[in-house]
Amino acid sequence: MYGTEQGTSMACPHVSGVAALVLSTRTQEDGFTSDNLFKLIVNTADPSIYKYNADRRGMLGSGILDAAAALGAVMDTPQMGPVAGFSTEVAGNSIIFTADVPEDARGNGASYMYVYYSTSSFSPDDLDGVDRAEFKVSGLEETEDGKVIFTLDGLEFNTTYYCAVAAANILGEPSAVTSPEAVSTKENRAPEITVDDDSELVLRASETATRLYTVSDPDRQSVEITWDNRGLSGVTFVKLSDSEVELTVNALELQAGEYECSITATDAFGLSTVLPVKLTVMENNIPVFLEAAEICLDGAGATVLFNPYDCFSDGDNDALSFHYTATNDRVVSFVETEDGLVEFIAKAPGSVRIAITATDPKGGSAVGVVNVVVRDSDSAFDIYPNPAREYVKIRTSESGIYDVKVLSSSGNVLYDKSAAISLMQPLEIGLADFPPGQYTVILDGGNGEPETGSFVKL
Repeated sequence: MYGTEQGTSMACPHVSGVAALVLSTRTQEDGFTSDNLFKLIVNTADPSIYKYNADRRGMLGSGILDAAAALGAVMDTPQMGPVAGFSTEVAGNSIIFTADVPEDARGNGASYMYVYYSTSSFSPDDLDGVDRAEFKVSGLEETEDGKVIFTLDGLEFNTTYYCAVAAANILGEPSAVTSPEAVSTKENRAPEITVDDDSELVLRASETATRLYTVSDPDRQSVEITWDNRGLSGVTFVKLSDSEVELTVNALELQAGEYECSITATDAFGLSTVLPVKLTVMENNIPVFLEAAEICLDGAGATVLFNPYDCFSDGDNDALSFHYTATNDRVVSFVETEDGLVEFIAKAPGSVRIAITATDPKGGSAVGVVNVVVRDSDSAFDIYPNPAREYVKIRTSESGIYDVKVLSSSGNVLYDKSAAISLMQPLEIGLADFPPGQYTVILDGGNGEPETGSFVKL
């Protein structure tokens, strides 16, 4: 029988057989214990099984049972030499030992380190009633000079302990025990909580921010981490590991204002540290329409890309969504591109006003209007508005430097300048000094005969 299981396989006959062989050479009367038997079988196992099962490392125990090695070891394993000395360091209720690893007469290093400890003084020759902690040497941290480090945890705080050290061979048989030394543990200290970014947690109305909090315990205790988000849907905590918690704040789910959450770290003895987490969500800045734009296309079939951010701004630098509504669909059509631009496609000469609604992630919006004109591509230039009151604009189908003259009906030159003019960069001429009447515009780009046009000043 093995535990609650029955059957030949549960009896592990190959292990039982080796155990019987070992016990034929050593008995309880010799001081040989079940613990010695267990250590012997485990420590003499052949670990080569992992050469053929590398993907199962650590899952197949210590290795393959080796009867010859076990029997040889129990019959011919010398006593381990004594520990030459040890030093201690205290962290809260833990005592950290650093000790030499002795060897036996054949030069084999110790397999185990034992710590004997009690709150009362004791003799190394009388260990009755003295607690013992066991550490397997193969799993211990080593110093540069070959010593090993092992820690006695879970002791009482502010208490003096008497501690002695011994080494043991592969059977677990201890060497001579060192003289006990008095070591006092310290008071319990609260866990510590640190954050990867300690700047103020101030978010724009649509912003998302994260913080990583790390918990540690100066006394090397295990720590439980809890948190309180005050029921805020926009504040979430996720435990990444036993010592790390990530906070995510989504301001879209919160109203503007100041909030406070908390993280609590509690050690194994109930001592806690509470870290308040303060955050501020700022008021939403709704989009603003900057100015009207005029977009001109040179004849049916012409296209132009329009960036709506040229007409809108947002104080939070939010990504905006845009909705377009045209007064009619006879002049242009438009298509939104993946990168947020709009392509206007000219259908016929004329003009159309397009209302654009810009909306931020919080739902704030603004509306603006752009004027889209499809000009007659057969004309070299346009004069508008016509008739005019305060100004006229001159727009050319070709970009260039033009000499511009404006003549009255009597032939007087009222305007004579050179200017850079294009389809999207018209020239504006103020008419404040122009008396009402009809005027002629002469446009000379230096590439042939000048072009002429006219307008009426009201």
